[in-house]
Amino acid sequence: MSASRRRLWACGLASLVLPVFALAAAPSYAQNLTDPKRIDAALARLVADQGLVGVSALVYEKGDEVFFGAYGLAEREANRPMRRDTLAYIYSMTKPITGVALMRLYEQGAFRLDDPLAKYAPEFANLKVYAGEDEHGQPILVAP
Repeated sequence: MSASRRRLWACGLASLVLPVFALAAAPSYAQNLTDPKRIDAALARLVADQGLVGVSALVYEKGDEVFFGAYGLAEREANRPMRRDTLAYIYSMTKPITGVALMRLYEQGAFRLDDPLAKYAPEFANLKVYAGEDEHGQPILVAP
C-alpha cells in the first residue's frame, strides 16, 4: 500500500474512530452506538461511497460486545476482505484516546480540573520557571 493510500486510509479510519470515542464518552448518545442497523449502514456507506477501501467497528457496552461489523477490503491489491483479525494502522490517535480516557475519569470523579498536577505527578511539586537573569547573567528561577 502506498504512503498516500495509507494516509487516506488512516484519515478515514480516524474520522470514524473519533466520533465513536466521543459518543462512547457521552452517555446520552449510548443508544446510537448499540443500534447495529445504524452502525452497519454507516460502515457500508463509508465503503460504498468509496471514501474508504475497508472499515470495521467493534463496540463494547458495559463489558459486553454489542456490535462487530466489517466492510470492504483490508488490502485492495490482494482483494483481501476486512475481518475481525485484520490489523490496521492507526496514526496520531494518542491524544484523542487519552482525552476520552480523561473525560471518562473526570465524569467518575477521579480528579478535579483544578487539582494541582503534583497531586498525580509528584515530580512537578517543586517546579521552577525561567524569570530572567540576575546581574551576573545567571537564570532566575521562580515558582510558576
